[in-house]
Amino acid sequence: DAAGRPWRFQGVLLDVTLEEEARLRVETAEAQQRSTLDGVGAVLWSETIDPGSASERYTYIGPQATAIFGYTPEELIGERKHFPRMLHPDDRAIVKESLNRASENGFWDAEYRVVRRDGDIRWIHSFGRRVSAQGVAEDVWQGIAVDVTPSRTRWDRPTDGAHVASAPSEDPAGA
Repeated sequence: DAAGRPWRFQGVLLDVTLEEEARLRVETAEAQQRSTLDGVGAVLWSETIDPGSASERYTYIGPQATAIFGYTPEELIGERKHFPRMLHPDDRAIVKESLNRASENGFWDAEYRVVRRDGDIRWIHSFGRRVSAQGVAEDVWQGIAVDVTPSRTRWDRPTDGAHVASAPSEDPAGA
């Protein structure tokens, strides 16, 4: 108009209902997945291994790692050799055998103990598979580590503060 105020405007309206509904479905599915993983005590992981040097690098560790291992995913990813450090010394031979089988057949499946940051011991059942073709530039492995401690151990807390785990007896009743 004469006073310089707009008296018309143009615009475009876009219906983004489908995109917004899709985004909400993804967010809901992610929340349900996180809740499920938290509920069962499981950590998703992804690792790359250079076949030539056998150098290992975790590229993803789920947020549940903090509750199960006592370390944040960022701490574990940042420390390349965290797995051997955390592995219970009595389980090293079993894990080495499992690693050898996995490198041959492409499937990782092992049950072992880890020592948490606070010194507690957790039983872990971890399984995964090679998702890249064998012999490519880097082997990519993806899997899950499940805390099976409640079904495997009974905790004794000696008065000296040491944390000791004992495997259940053969007789479930303990007789």
